Amino acid sequence: MFRNRSNFDIGSFLEISRTRNRPKVDDPFEFSPLELGMSMYIDTKINGAKIKPMQCQLVGHVKGQYLILSTPKVEGMTIKYNENNLVNIHYLSNRTVYSFQSKVLRVLGPPFYFTIFQMPDQIKETPLRGSQRIKVGIPFDRAGGDPNREYILNLSASGALIKLSNKMPINSDLSINFFLPNGYAVSNLNCIVKRVDMNGKRMLAGVEFDTSHRDYQAIGQYIDFVLTAHEHEQEELENVIEEEEDNVRSMIG
Repeated sequence: MFRNRSNFDIGSFLEISRTRNRPKVDDPFEFSPLELGMSMYIDTKINGAKIKPMQCQLVGHVKGQYLILSTPKVEGMTIKYNENNLVNIHYLSNRTVYSFQSKVLRVLGPPFYFTIFQMPDQIKETPLRGSQRIKVGIPFDRAGGDPNREYILNLSASGALIKLSNKMPINSDLSINFFLPNGYAVSNLNCIVKRVDMNGKRMLAGVEFDTSHRDYQAIGQYIDFVLTAHEHEQEELENVIEEEEDNVRSMIG
């Protein structure tokens, strides 16, 4: 639980930490550089139930010693860590997922709401394939279209498969507005129709996004977040299956 740290001096703590923690010889982030303010995702549990990775920001770090992350919130309440617990952390850079395990060194309550983590010994890298798509059902709005009949059916960082209410020729332009499932509003995203297909009475079109649009990066970040969460869930499922197989073997043996 958080304790009242209104009199806590973060500067003094960091200075003490520099003397207590010996820097590691190798920097685990040498080939995956950190940037202040970058988003990271923490695997956590609330009331014993695992939830999707929680987003936080990198506030600071000292090479070979520790990381300082903002403490995520759920419904306006900061989540609670136990000091010395191990936590799984992930972040994305250049279409690669970086994952590591770190120990909670210190939890800072108001006014900071920071968590200080031990520098990890190693980092796992998982490259993401380019333009991976996820299935969605997002309604969108455009000039000349029917918002009650038009949807994004699958989404990638570079384009989408959409359902249209009327036929459009290949290489035609359209500008669409929609909300990502995380609530982010994408406005006036320019697209080019690259292919069309009649599926029964449905008019489908494959469109390519304008990569210079201001919301283009936000779409890619959402795609990566979903894929990262799915990959971690799949890895946990494989671990459970492996444990069950080991239990069966021990019972037979």
